[in-house]
Parts: sequence; structure tokens; C-alpha cells
Amino acid sequence: MDSTSSDPQGQIAGTALKKADTTTLPYQTTIATGVVNKVLSTTAGSLSILGALIIITTFLMWPDLRTNSRRIIVFISIGDLFVAISNITGLYTKPPADGTTCKIQATLNIMAVLSSFLWTTYLSCYFYLTICKKISTQVESRMMLFFHATAWGIPLLLAAIAYGVEAVGNSHDLVSSGWCWITSHQLWWKMVLWMCIAGKGWEILAYIAITVFYVLVKLQIRREV
Repeated sequence: MDSTSSDPQGQIAGTALKKADTTTLPYQTTIATGVVNKVLSTTAGSLSILGALIIITTFLMWPDLRTNSRRIIVFISIGDLFVAISNITGLYTKPPADGTTCKIQATLNIMAVLSSFLWTTYLSCYFYLTICKKISTQVESRMMLFFHATAWGIPLLLAAIAYGVEAVGNSHDLVSSGWCWITSHQLWWKMVLWMCIAGKGWEILAYIAITVFYVLVKLQIRREV
């Protein structure tokens, strides 16, 4: 007896998947693999790589620039550098669906994106603590240790979990544009959940946190002036 015949939800999911395979997927793939998308994505990625390398190089060349705020900017640049490399690599490689190469590229992308979001949030938090709270040098040093532990540790842990539970892979360009990220070979709610865990949720939280810190710093500066 067919297992789907007694499972209405399975029949619905199967029908939806077949419909996606015949309509959405080819359309998405055509756009993602098109010349326009490749040119725009490659240009944006290349500029991101160039900008990141310039920031890192100038930081290394001039010791006077090595303040904590500029260190954080360098760490943001490192994350953005690997995001760009991962995306460009995904555009021009054709790994088999959910193959090892695809999974590694997707895992690297998750690590880099999350690290960039966290360091960007921490930069605004750093300005808030130093400008509004006037923290001491000792507290600042401990704060930087916390930033390092979480901004590198959390992305590494979540990316490792995503790889381990096979949440990463070929999305068939449903949630990315030419590169591997969250695999589409899973239930839709798991796909949405991992999209939030692997980037979108952290992105939204970063927007909110940065806005709050900006307003607080702005108000403090106005009071001091």
C-alpha cells in the first residue's frame, strides 16, 4: 500500500513539490544562472572583496589605526570577505545537488554572514558603552574577549549544527541566487526555520539593535553638546 495514500498531508506536500518542480524551480534557476545575475553578483562580490582587503591592509600597515573600534571593522571585513568569496564560488561551480562541495560552501556562507552581523552589532554596542557608559579600559578588554568568543563561536556552532543535520545544500535557487545555502530537500517549515537561524533572524535582530544603540548614542552626544 502506498504510504502517501493514507497521509493527506503527504499527498498535499507531494503535489506542491511536483508543482514547484515544473514551474517555480526552472524559472528561479533561469534567473539565478542568467548573465545579468552573474554579472551583478560578481561585480558586487568583487567590490566587497576589494574593499575588505583595503581595510585589512591599511589596518596592518599603520599601527596607529589599531584601536578597538577599527579592529571590529576589520573583523566585519573578514566576515564580508568570506561571504563574497563563498557567493562568487557558488555562482561558478556546478556541484551535484547537496554534494559535499555545495554543503561546504553553504556552511562557510553561514559562518561568515553570522559573524559579520554579530560584529556589526557589536560595533554599535561598543560605541554605546564607550560613549554613553564611559567604561574603563579593563572593562573594555573583557568586553572584547566576550565579543570574540561569541562573534566567532556562535556562527561556528550554528554552521556546524546546520551541516550536521543536513540543513545546508542546494536550495535550487529558491532562497538564494545561484549559490548553495539552505537545502530545499526538507519540509518547508524547517527550511524557513533554518533560514532564520542561518541568517535572516540574526539580520533582523541586528537592524533593531543597531538602531537602538544609534539612537542612544545620538541622544548622549546631544546632551553633552
